[in-house]
Amino acid sequence: MCNNDLTNRHLELLHMMHELPKHVAGVHERHNSAEFVLHHLCQQQHFNVAKAAYFVDNPDFQCMKGVVGFSHSQEFEELHWDKPHEFTIFMTESPFNKQVRSILREGLAKQGGAETAVTLLAQELGIENPCWCSWNLRHDNYGYLVYQKPDNHDQLTNNFFTNSLHILSFCPVF
Repeated sequence: MCNNDLTNRHLELLHMMHELPKHVAGVHERHNSAEFVLHHLCQQQHFNVAKAAYFVDNPDFQCMKGVVGFSHSQEFEELHWDKPHEFTIFMTESPFNKQVRSILREGLAKQGGAETAVTLLAQELGIENPCWCSWNLRHDNYGYLVYQKPDNHDQLTNNFFTNSLHILSFCPVF
């Protein structure tokens, strides 16, 4: 793809991703940095994901834990990087985030595999037309994101979104 092929939308996404490491570094000591990252990526002006739920699967202990949930209907209205304390309180009280964080299950291998578990999680969380992706995390764990993809996603933007999720690997899980 040469520079002329980049749309304004792609340039906006590139700028957002360029700024993201700086923002993450600003909240790296907070216990909920994954909430900041997922909220940022899913916002309407970025990847416009209506609902997303991030899980970590630990095969050694055969358990899967919900880490953070995002829903447009429960979106923080201000720039969350500038108001970390307020954002943390907001996310603590967010019903969808609470629902995702309360999930603790047997690992995916025990649940019949990723496809089965993701389908059940999407139904439980009310995620319509679910998509999911996974990636390797440290210590032989796996990250899973179950999300509701907007209708207007082009393939390039979708690839940007799923590749951007790797930054969650740098966020501690509590």
